[in-house]
Amino acid sequence: MRVTVRDKKSSKKIREQSLAALAPEAQEGLEELLEKVKQTLAEGQEAAAVLELLASQPPGDLAWDLALIAGLGRIAHPAIPEALQRHFGPETDRHRQKALKKAFHVLKTRQVPVPAPISLAASPLVRPAPMAPSGCHISMVDGFGNRMIFLQVAKEGLGFNVLQALVNDREGLKDFYTLSLSKKRRRELLEEYNQDQLGRMVSVPPAYGLKLIEEAYSNTADLDSEGLATYRRVRDRLLERIDLEAAPTLEDLLPRLEEHEAILYLEKSRELGLDEAFQTWLPAPEELASYFQKLREVYESPLVLTEDQKNERLDAVIAQAVAELFPLEQRPLLSRRLLEMAYFLDCLGKSEQARMAQAAGEDLKHRRVVLQGENPFLRGLVWHSMLAIVEYLKDVEEAVEQERAVTAPPDPLITTVR
Repeated sequence: MRVTVRDKKSSKKIREQSLAALAPEAQEGLEELLEKVKQTLAEGQEAAAVLELLASQPPGDLAWDLALIAGLGRIAHPAIPEALQRHFGPETDRHRQKALKKAFHVLKTRQVPVPAPISLAASPLVRPAPMAPSGCHISMVDGFGNRMIFLQVAKEGLGFNVLQALVNDREGLKDFYTLSLSKKRRRELLEEYNQDQLGRMVSVPPAYGLKLIEEAYSNTADLDSEGLATYRRVRDRLLERIDLEAAPTLEDLLPRLEEHEAILYLEKSRELGLDEAFQTWLPAPEELASYFQKLREVYESPLVLTEDQKNERLDAVIAQAVAELFPLEQRPLLSRRLLEMAYFLDCLGKSEQARMAQAAGEDLKHRRVVLQGENPFLRGLVWHSMLAIVEYLKDVEEAVEQERAVTAPPDPLITTVR
């Protein structure tokens, strides 16, 4: 079938407005893609062939997508409406839906039949053959449940080769975007992350990284976020390339601890609060203010207390702080964070700290602490935070004393006799 393109003045104006938001190189790329579509249709190909061309630039950048929709809407061919519907899917956002309606209206005015919305389940999209991902890196879990995921994929059929996601174990997918980077720039970017201890990343199986993204996607609270919309547009292509059923579980990745090992490492886990990797896990000073005051009252009590009595009262304050700052309903979440950190520390080669985190995480998971006392790791977080406050107050008091000591003498040390 012959392809006819009618560039009237009104169509030209719309075209210029659509391209205005694109960079010059993007405009050239769009024009080149549209020419390939026209040539493919002129050769007698149908919507499937157009989809294969469009697969090189999956929906992602809004300005590009709007310009592409407008450009395809000016190609008067029966295959275009179907290709547009399949490429952007039924769940696209309102901006693209509005642009699609305009494009379909233009096509109808040119006597191009626009069918009803197509059921993607009944007629699957034509996609390029799956290609294995090239690698994945993840950061540690901070004390707020955040971590970064850096997933590298083959660019063919996607138009990008890097996915970056910021996930949170409470809020879900906080941010997500795609990048097209050279091999050198990808390596430089990972090196930049690794310069910061807290931003350091380790290599993990790609299926494991995508599984973390999928879990966050399922639990995202902000359904209108741009990151969620971006991931939704590329999700099907990623799931075609990466088999989530092959993703290892934490049980697969962590060694089994014998009972005596679990007890030993659980007791040692109280020292993890001193490790730099767990600094963001420590309670904030304002969270500990009331408990710190209670500790001072124990030390400054006018009652004559034996050492054992004093320790019992101090332990009671710490236990109260742990119970209120880390309530039982939060323990499963903390358990998962600790087990994730255990795997991360294993990847860093810190097996001793990894076993401490694993023992503490498994203890929280099975809730043995209800019968055997509070979790040593959580007690350690509170205790080390308390000590940090004490050290800070000591420094402040010493600075005040030094300032008082450095005062001007009452009389001049040197006098002049006239």
